[in-house]
Amino acid sequence: MAGEPRARSGTAGDTMGATLRAASAATDRDDGTGAGMKDDEVAALRAAGVRIPPCPQVVADLQQVLREPDSRNQAVSCLIGRDIKLASVVFRTANSAACAPGRRKFATLDEAVTVLGRRTIANIVRVAALQLSLGGPDPRLARFWERSMDVAMLCSIVAEKAPNPGALSPEQAFTAGLFHDCGVAVLIQHFDSYCRALADPRMPLPDILGEDRRFGTSHCLVGRMVAREWDLPALVAGTIGFHHDPLAGVPEAGIAASAALMMSTHIANVRAGAGDGEWAGQQEAVLARLGLENCALAAFERDVWDAFQVLH
Repeated sequence: MAGEPRARSGTAGDTMGATLRAASAATDRDDGTGAGMKDDEVAALRAAGVRIPPCPQVVADLQQVLREPDSRNQAVSCLIGRDIKLASVVFRTANSAACAPGRRKFATLDEAVTVLGRRTIANIVRVAALQLSLGGPDPRLARFWERSMDVAMLCSIVAEKAPNPGALSPEQAFTAGLFHDCGVAVLIQHFDSYCRALADPRMPLPDILGEDRRFGTSHCLVGRMVAREWDLPALVAGTIGFHHDPLAGVPEAGIAASAALMMSTHIANVRAGAGDGEWAGQQEAVLARLGLENCALAAFERDVWDAFQVLH
């Protein structure tokens, strides 16, 4: 039927949707890392045509280097530098993560590794590798990654400026923000018209939950599959899996990052004139988690946005 959602593989959209709904219904709430996903749930996603790009060898090699107690930071940067495309994305992303007041941009990968730390660089490498793996000519992806980068930068600023970010560092917040909607990028590759408004910068940003309902999918569930297969840190994976849930229901590993993400998404939506329907139900819990009073919210939002505009 004309106008019906269509899977790129030729499988009917409703068939994929039914399979994804079954997988979602079967999923028990866990820590958000994807480790609690059962083999039959993963099989259902794969049967629906969902394919997560394999984790590149450079990521596995980097993990091996980081496990060696005597390895040096230079070995990490040299390994990344072997892939010019990856190194370029990592360097650009590292500088975005470092865009905080008082910190200059890095001149070399060696400097980025030394200042940000090996664990943060490993997370950035994962992000860069996924971005390259899910790249391509689709104009939806270009706008998707641009929006993800904006939200990630806002997350970093929120973590820097919030009175009580907990143990969440700006670099961790940045990584969680950049990865949080990775399931959308996967679904874009499977549905020709999923989030099609992203293809036209003149169009408002799509309602992703509305797109999920239209296609009978869940970008959070697909994102959890990415988290499982790419072995993402619990903090990042918890944010991917539950960032549309009430904050009280988010696993502890991801709750601080989720609060920063919800605040950042709210600020980005307001400034872009996009829909912001989830904020009203999340506001009280997010403010409490970040240590903010409601009377200080407007000033905090202005402060974060001003810093974003300077650093963007």
